[in-house]
Amino acid sequence: MRLKARVFSVFSMCLLAACATLGVPTPQGFTERLAAGYVSAASVRGLTTTLLNGAVISADDAANVQKQADVAREALDVARTLPVIDGEKKLESALTLLQAAQAYLCAKKPTDPNCGG
Repeated sequence: MRLKARVFSVFSMCLLAACATLGVPTPQGFTERLAAGYVSAASVRGLTTTLLNGAVISADDAANVQKQADVAREALDVARTLPVIDGEKKLESALTLLQAAQAYLCAKKPTDPNCGG
């Protein structure tokens, strides 16, 4: 299994476990998953800013992660305009990108609240 797929699997399992633990329902259906994608994009942006301000990551790292968040946000915007079947593919790619960005950031500071710590 490729590293990206492993990271995605682990992150997904942790996210589902966190939702279950907190009593937060897991997003179901296209619309809920799309909304969760927008929340995730905002979370990645906020965590990036926090880690940059705390000198945990460099300005270059922050700029790269913010670019990933921009691309993911654009993909979410496109997914929203497509029929659900086509939108699912775009949504999945956006969520994968956001999950990879969050995994990178959480590796830098796993105790951050956005990382489940």
